[in-house]
Amino acid sequence: MLFGKNLSLVFTNTLVMRYRFLLLSLTGLIIFTSPDSSKAASIIKHGSAVLALPWKYLRANEFIKMSVKDFNQLTGKKMNLIQRVSFHLLKQRMKQEMKKNPSLTVNEYLNSHRKKMKTWLKIVLIIVGAILIAFLIFALAYGGVI
Repeated sequence: MLFGKNLSLVFTNTLVMRYRFLLLSLTGLIIFTSPDSSKAASIIKHGSAVLALPWKYLRANEFIKMSVKDFNQLTGKKMNLIQRVSFHLLKQRMKQEMKKNPSLTVNEYLNSHRKKMKTWLKIVLIIVGAILIAFLIFALAYGGVI
């Protein structure tokens, strides 16, 4: 009777192993298939904007007079609540900037107010990254569990 129970355990273990192998094989086939064989599709909505952001080349005084509805029609996209608030704040800041430069365009304003990462912050991030990489190497070298 012992032999029969052991034989059934061996049979179920091999069956489980076959299912696991089959599952891993199918997963590998799905993941590593050629991307050339895939097909792409896109949907173009009627009335969508085709031009690549023409609103950036507007003069600031024209942009300030725009409403949210006008901007939505210009871009072809509807703004959510956060974007509408940002739009109004941008118009206010641009209005203040126009006092200094009346011939300002939206693109000039956006380029002049683009935030750049400070040099000291770059250096700190590089040092922290190097320390983390060194910690990882030492942990792997001396048998630490990560």
